[in-house]
Amino acid sequence: MNNKEVGGYLHTFDSFPSSPLPNTFDFPHQYNPNPWAIEAAIQLQRIIPKRINHDFSSMGKMFGVLVVQQKNSIKYLAAFSGKIDETTLIHGFVPPIYNTLDNSAFFKQGESQLNSLTEKIEGLVNGSTLRNLKNEITELEASFQASIQALKSTIRINKEKRAQIRSSPHLSDDRRKALEESSKQEQLALKKCIAFKCNN
Repeated sequence: MNNKEVGGYLHTFDSFPSSPLPNTFDFPHQYNPNPWAIEAAIQLQRIIPKRINHDFSSMGKMFGVLVVQQKNSIKYLAAFSGKIDETTLIHGFVPPIYNTLDNSAFFKQGESQLNSLTEKIEGLVNGSTLRNLKNEITELEASFQASIQALKSTIRINKEKRAQIRSSPHLSDDRRKALEESSKQEQLALKKCIAFKCNN
Protein backbone atom coordinates (compact mmCIF):
# COMPACT_ATOMS: atom_id res chain seq x y z
CA MET A 1 0.00 0.00 0.00
CA ASN A 2 1.53 3.32 -1.06
CA ASN A 3 1.40 6.67 0.74
CA LYS A 4 -1.51 7.89 -1.39
CA GLU A 5 -3.60 4.85 -0.49
CA VAL A 6 -2.72 5.19 3.19
CA GLY A 7 -3.70 8.86 3.05
CA GLY A 8 -7.23 7.84 2.05
CA TYR A 9 -7.67 6.13 5.40
CA LEU A 10 -6.21 8.85 7.63
CA HIS A 11 -8.65 11.04 9.53
CA THR A 12 -7.83 14.55 10.68
CA PHE A 13 -8.47 15.50 14.29
CA ASP A 14 -11.05 18.23 14.80
CA SER A 15 -9.37 19.09 18.09
CA PHE A 16 -6.37 17.75 19.99
CA PRO A 17 -6.13 16.49 23.56
CA SER A 18 -3.93 18.52 25.86
CA SER A 19 -1.88 15.49 26.97
CA PRO A 20 1.27 14.38 25.09
CA LEU A 21 1.32 11.38 22.79
CA PRO A 22 2.30 8.13 24.51
CA ASN A 23 5.79 6.73 23.87
CA THR A 24 4.71 3.07 23.84
CA PHE A 25 1.66 0.96 23.05
CA ASP A 26 -0.58 0.00 25.94
CA PHE A 27 -1.25 -3.64 26.77
CA PRO A 28 -4.38 -4.23 24.64
CA HIS A 29 -6.39 -6.33 27.12
CA GLN A 30 -6.06 -4.39 30.40
CA TYR A 31 -5.43 -0.68 30.08
CA ASN A 32 -6.93 2.76 30.39
CA PRO A 33 -7.33 4.25 26.91
CA ASN A 34 -5.00 7.14 26.18
CA PRO A 35 -6.72 10.56 25.78
CA TRP A 36 -5.63 10.62 22.13
CA ALA A 37 -7.37 7.32 21.45
CA ILE A 38 -10.47 8.46 23.35
CA GLU A 39 -10.64 11.69 21.34
CA ALA A 40 -10.19 9.78 18.05
CA ALA A 41 -12.98 7.37 19.06
CA ILE A 42 -15.31 10.26 19.94
CA GLN A 43 -14.66 11.96 16.61
CA LEU A 44 -15.09 8.66 14.75
CA GLN A 45 -18.54 8.27 16.28
CA ARG A 46 -19.55 11.46 14.50
CA ILE A 47 -18.15 10.20 11.18
CA ILE A 48 -19.75 6.74 11.24
CA PRO A 49 -23.38 7.84 10.55
CA LYS A 50 -22.15 9.90 7.58
CA ARG A 51 -20.24 7.00 6.01
CA ILE A 52 -22.28 3.94 7.03
CA ASN A 53 -26.02 3.48 6.64
CA HIS A 54 -26.62 0.72 9.18
CA ASP A 55 -28.93 0.20 12.17
CA PHE A 56 -26.38 -0.36 14.93
CA SER A 57 -29.15 -0.58 17.54
CA SER A 58 -30.23 -3.95 16.11
CA MET A 59 -26.73 -5.29 15.46
CA GLY A 60 -23.65 -3.66 16.95
CA LYS A 61 -20.17 -3.58 15.51
CA MET A 62 -16.71 -3.20 16.99
CA PHE A 63 -14.67 -0.26 15.71
CA GLY A 64 -11.06 0.63 16.44
CA VAL A 65 -8.79 3.62 16.07
CA LEU A 66 -5.02 3.99 15.79
CA VAL A 67 -3.39 7.38 16.33
CA VAL A 68 -0.67 8.04 13.76
CA GLN A 69 2.11 10.62 14.08
CA GLN A 70 3.44 11.88 10.76
CA LYS A 71 6.24 14.36 10.13
CA ASN A 72 4.02 17.41 10.29
CA SER A 73 0.71 16.17 11.64
CA ILE A 74 -1.13 13.74 13.90
CA LYS A 75 -4.06 11.81 12.45
CA TYR A 76 -5.81 8.53 13.12
CA LEU A 77 -6.83 5.39 11.27
CA ALA A 78 -10.23 3.77 11.72
CA ALA A 79 -11.34 0.21 11.10
CA PHE A 80 -14.15 -2.20 11.97
CA SER A 81 -14.24 -5.92 12.61
CA GLY A 82 -15.75 -8.39 10.17
CA LYS A 83 -18.29 -7.00 7.76
CA ILE A 84 -21.14 -4.49 7.80
CA ASP A 85 -24.19 -5.23 5.65
CA GLU A 86 -22.30 -7.83 3.61
CA THR A 87 -19.32 -5.61 2.82
CA THR A 88 -15.82 -5.30 4.25
CA LEU A 89 -14.85 -2.24 2.19
CA ILE A 90 -16.17 1.17 3.24
CA HIS A 91 -14.57 4.45 2.22
CA GLY A 92 -12.35 5.91 4.92
CA PHE A 93 -11.95 2.65 6.85
CA VAL A 94 -8.86 0.46 6.68
CA PRO A 95 -9.71 -2.66 4.62
CA PRO A 96 -9.27 -6.14 6.07
CA ILE A 97 -6.01 -7.99 5.53
CA TYR A 98 -8.00 -10.77 3.92
CA ASN A 99 -11.24 -10.23 2.00
CA THR A 100 -13.57 -12.98 3.20
CA LEU A 101 -16.26 -11.92 0.70
CA ASP A 102 -14.18 -12.63 -2.43
CA ASN A 103 -16.05 -15.52 -4.10
CA SER A 104 -12.95 -16.69 -5.94
CA ALA A 105 -10.76 -16.79 -2.82
CA PHE A 106 -10.02 -19.65 -0.45
CA PHE A 107 -12.36 -18.53 2.34
CA LYS A 108 -15.53 -18.40 0.24
CA GLN A 109 -14.72 -21.69 -1.49
CA GLY A 110 -14.12 -23.34 1.87
CA GLU A 111 -17.27 -21.77 3.27
CA SER A 112 -19.23 -23.18 0.34
CA GLN A 113 -17.87 -26.65 1.02
CA LEU A 114 -18.70 -26.35 4.72
CA ASN A 115 -22.24 -25.21 3.90
CA SER A 116 -22.64 -28.19 1.57
CA LEU A 117 -21.44 -30.58 4.29
CA THR A 118 -23.76 -28.94 6.81
CA GLU A 119 -26.72 -29.47 4.48
CA LYS A 120 -25.78 -33.13 4.04
CA ILE A 121 -25.48 -33.61 7.80
CA GLU A 122 -28.84 -31.93 8.39
CA GLY A 123 -30.32 -34.13 5.67
CA LEU A 124 -28.96 -37.24 7.36
CA VAL A 125 -30.09 -36.15 10.81
CA ASN A 126 -33.54 -34.92 9.80
CA GLY A 127 -34.12 -37.01 6.68
CA SER A 128 -36.22 -40.11 6.14
CA THR A 129 -33.26 -42.54 6.12
CA LEU A 130 -32.37 -42.00 9.77
CA ARG A 131 -36.04 -41.87 10.76
CA ASN A 132 -36.68 -45.18 8.98
CA LEU A 133 -33.65 -46.77 10.63
CA LYS A 134 -34.83 -45.63 14.06
CA ASN A 135 -38.28 -47.06 13.36
CA GLU A 136 -36.68 -50.31 12.23
CA ILE A 137 -34.60 -50.46 15.42
CA THR A 138 -37.74 -49.93 17.50
CA GLU A 139 -39.55 -52.69 15.63
CA LEU A 140 -36.59 -55.07 15.95
CA GLU A 141 -36.32 -54.31 19.67
CA ALA A 142 -40.02 -55.05 20.14
CA SER A 143 -39.71 -58.25 18.10
CA PHE A 144 -36.69 -59.36 20.13
CA GLN A 145 -38.43 -58.70 23.45
CA ALA A 146 -41.45 -60.67 22.22
CA SER A 147 -39.17 -63.57 21.22
CA ILE A 148 -37.46 -63.54 24.62
CA GLN A 149 -40.78 -63.53 26.43
CA ALA A 150 -42.09 -66.35 24.22
CA LEU A 151 -38.94 -68.42 24.88
CA LYS A 152 -39.17 -67.78 28.63
CA SER A 153 -42.83 -68.80 28.57
CA THR A 154 -41.98 -72.03 26.69
CA ILE A 155 -39.17 -72.79 29.16
CA ARG A 156 -41.53 -72.22 32.10
CA ILE A 157 -44.21 -74.54 30.63
CA ASN A 158 -41.61 -77.23 29.83
CA LYS A 159 -40.19 -76.92 33.33
CA GLU A 160 -43.63 -77.57 34.80
CA LYS A 161 -44.06 -80.58 32.50
CA ARG A 162 -40.67 -81.97 33.51
CA ALA A 163 -41.55 -81.51 37.18
CA GLN A 164 -44.70 -83.60 36.66
CA ILE A 165 -42.76 -86.30 34.82
CA ARG A 166 -40.07 -86.38 37.53
CA SER A 167 -42.74 -86.97 40.16
CA SER A 168 -43.56 -90.31 38.55
CA PRO A 169 -42.36 -93.28 40.64
CA HIS A 170 -41.53 -95.25 37.47
CA LEU A 171 -39.08 -92.67 35.98
CA SER A 172 -35.98 -94.35 34.55
CA ASP A 173 -32.46 -92.97 34.93
CA ASP A 174 -32.19 -92.43 31.18
CA ARG A 175 -35.45 -90.49 31.17
CA ARG A 176 -34.29 -88.36 34.14
CA LYS A 177 -31.01 -87.57 32.35
CA ALA A 178 -32.94 -86.64 29.20
CA LEU A 179 -35.10 -84.24 31.21
CA GLU A 180 -32.01 -82.65 32.77
CA GLU A 181 -30.38 -82.30 29.36
CA SER A 182 -33.55 -80.74 27.96
CA SER A 183 -33.55 -78.20 30.81
CA LYS A 184 -29.87 -77.36 30.18
CA GLN A 185 -30.43 -76.90 26.46
CA GLU A 186 -33.35 -74.54 27.04
CA GLN A 187 -31.35 -72.41 29.49
CA LEU A 188 -28.43 -72.39 27.06
CA ALA A 189 -30.72 -71.27 24.23
CA LEU A 190 -32.03 -68.41 26.41
CA LYS A 191 -28.51 -67.30 27.32
CA LYS A 192 -27.41 -67.38 23.66
CA CYS A 193 -30.43 -65.34 22.64
CA ILE A 194 -29.76 -62.69 25.28
CA ALA A 195 -26.01 -62.69 24.51
CA PHE A 196 -26.73 -62.21 20.81
CA LYS A 197 -28.85 -59.13 21.64
CA CYS A 198 -26.11 -57.73 23.89
CA ASN A 199 -23.42 -58.22 21.23
CA ASN A 200 -25.40 -56.64 18.39
